[in-house]
Formats: sequence, structure tokens, C-alpha cells
Amino acid sequence: MALLNLCLCLLFVTTAYSKQPSSLRFTGNANEVELGLHYWTFTDSTKQLSIRDVLNVEWERAKSTNPSYGFTDFAHWIRIDVAFDSLATNKEWLLVVSHHNLSLLDVWFVMEDGSMAFDQTGNHASKYTSGNVERTRWQYDIALPDNEHRIRSIYLRATSQIALGLPISFRERTHFVERNDSTLNIMWVFVGVVTAMFVYNLFLFVMLRDRAYLLYLVYVLLFGVFASQTLTGYYSIVFASNPWVQSNFGAAIGNLANAAAILFALEFLRVRQHAPRLNVIMFTMFAVTLALAFGSLWM
Repeated sequence: MALLNLCLCLLFVTTAYSKQPSSLRFTGNANEVELGLHYWTFTDSTKQLSIRDVLNVEWERAKSTNPSYGFTDFAHWIRIDVAFDSLATNKEWLLVVSHHNLSLLDVWFVMEDGSMAFDQTGNHASKYTSGNVERTRWQYDIALPDNEHRIRSIYLRATSQIALGLPISFRERTHFVERNDSTLNIMWVFVGVVTAMFVYNLFLFVMLRDRAYLLYLVYVLLFGVFASQTLTGYYSIVFASNPWVQSNFGAAIGNLANAAAILFALEFLRVRQHAPRLNVIMFTMFAVTLALAFGSLWM
């Protein structure tokens, strides 16, 4: 019986140990390396701790493949232990953090000898394409140091004024450029479709003078602005020096688009004439949505 208990204890310890995050390995035959569960996390509620302070804190192991913290005003740290094989060192790697609502992202590369390379990316993140595209803040693409094979760990410190999520991955630069170009092409197709819808309905409004088409024009315009922000985060580019706009404007535009859609439905379907009770419900929904739109500017 004692032997059985000992075996069960050993099994439990082994299982628990196996769940500890292992080093994130870079191999020569891979162009992308996803983070998975290969990271540790630590929350700094004071937002005062430095990189030296967190080197010796008690870290928590990963619980999800993408670090996500919801609405938070804390500073969140992530530690990624890495390892490179001989072929992987011949590639130029980028650390990609796709989250355009970050207030600040600091990155430290800790080498085997304990030295550090620091990159404060809060104000100069870049987006790589095959063309000459201006540096933006909606996606953080951080080139690993030239002596990347000597990197032992990568530390990230992130803060945000709204919901914070950190989809982290590592990409080989050439592969990333090609993939980014494809994403931009899809974005331009979307812009073209929205523009065509706007022009077509503008023509209908001019010809028919129907107020419903005017409301639909407003909806298409607001939806196009909101969807473009969701895909590209361009508020962070246009309003790079105004974090208040970056944090609140997107939610306001989204709610305004919903309010315009409700008004269009009320007008186009003549709900007031055909279903007075439903008209009251939908108008109440419009009022609530409009209140949320303006309220989100001060949240």
C-alpha cells in the first residue's frame, strides 16, 4: 500500500512538472513559431517594478495559448524562454505582437551571460511590407538581436487602457512580408466593396429622395470606418498622440453604426405604420445604443 502511494505521488509530481512551460524552440525548417503554452506570466499591480525586480519574482505558468487579461490597469509581464538550433540562427526572426490598443510595450532580450538588450516599442513599432510603408503602431514587429542564438529569455511588459490581449508569435522576416502583403490586399478589397455600396446607395438616394437610403448611407459609412479599424487599427496611426481617442473612439463608432442600422430598419420597413408596438421597442433600442455610443467616450 505504501509502495502504491509512493508511485501515485511520483506520478503526480511528474505530471505537474511536465506541464511546466518548456523553452520555445526555433528550428530551421519553420517560418512561424507560435507561442502556445511556452511562457510565464506575472501581474504588477503597482506598475512600478523594473526588469531587475521581476527577475526573481514568482512567475505563474501559462493557462491559455494567447495571454489575455481583460480590462485591466495593471502592468502585465510575460517571460518566454527560447532555444535556437543551428539552422534557425541563419534566419532573421521577428517578434510579432498583434494588438493595436496597447498603451506601451517594453521588450528585454536577456542573453546567456546575463546581459540585456532593451527595445521600448511603445512609440516606434513597425509594419513590414515589400513596399515603403510608414512605421505604424498597430502591430509590433521587433527584430531579434543579431546574436539571437545567445538569447536565453525574452521579457515583455504590456499596459493598456482597455481590454488587453497579447497574440504573440515569431515570424521569419521574408515569410512575414509576403503574408502581410496578402492581408493588405484583402483589406483593399474590403474598402472597395464598402465604397461601391456607398456610391450605389448615394445614387439611389439622389434619384429617389428616399430618407431610408440616406440613413443607409450613414450606416455604411460608420460600418466601414469601424470595420477598417478592427482590421487595421488605424486609429493608432491617425491619433498616435491621443491615447484617449485610441481607447474610446472605436467603441463609439461601432455603437453609432448599430444606431444607424436601427434607424434605417425603422424607416425602410415603415415600422411605425405597420407595427406600433415593435416601433416602441426598436426606438428604445436605438436610444440605448446611442447612449452607449456617447457613454463609451468617457468609459
